Amino acid sequence: MVFHQNIRGLLNKPEESISSLSPDFLQVLCLTEHHLKHFEIDFIYMDQYKLGAKFCREFHKSGGASTFVHDTLQCTNINLDEFCKNQYIEACAIKINLVSSIICIISIYSSTPGNFIKFLPTLDSILNLLHNNTIEIIICGGFNINYLNDNDKKSKLDNLLLSYNLYSTVNFSTGIHNKSITAIDIEEDVNTIFNNLLSTYLRIFNSSFLLQKIYSTHNNKPWIPTGITTSCQSYV
Repeated sequence: MVFHQNIRGLLNKPEESISSLSPDFLQVLCLTEHHLKHFEIDFIYMDQYKLGAKFCREFHKSGGASTFVHDTLQCTNINLDEFCKNQYIEACAIKINLVSSIICIISIYSSTPGNFIKFLPTLDSILNLLHNNTIEIIICGGFNINYLNDNDKKSKLDNLLLSYNLYSTVNFSTGIHNKSITAIDIEEDVNTIFNNLLSTYLRIFNSSFLLQKIYSTHNNKPWIPTGITTSCQSYV
């Protein structure tokens, strides 16, 4: 199960990020806009998770993309540094070999001042590098594209994704700001889409309706009134 959050600064939030996932521990955490440099994110401790891939800005503050993987999973880092440019596309990726499939998970962040004209062909180059018939691709991230309304950027991105058999799966707001509400999450496999929906529903349900133990004492006294018992004994 893959989880994405635009964390907006990870330095003082690793334990908070984990606790927000309770009661479920997910296999992969895609955290964008972590605001950390290389030497800082390398020393971030997240209980039961290890850093699988990262991108950190060198010349600007904030931004960044990262992927943390549960300790029980083995993953391979896919270096995307040659495609990354501060602000308009910041990406990292991992590959996980499962028994039945190979999954590639890409974390992407593109800031509001980013250049969409440069973003789109760069994303195309990344997908062209990673896509093949033996790999299932999952893209998580903050694109700063409004996916709740029809617009030119959404249309162009959708067309690019469809050319790789990818499509967005989130149709509700995942980011709310003073002037915008956005939503995007991209999957390739319908079973993964269903499992994501089910897991999210169960996580919200279980955290909202907690189980409660109820203790009660049983009364061992007979239910027959004393008067009836006395009357019956008189006829014996």
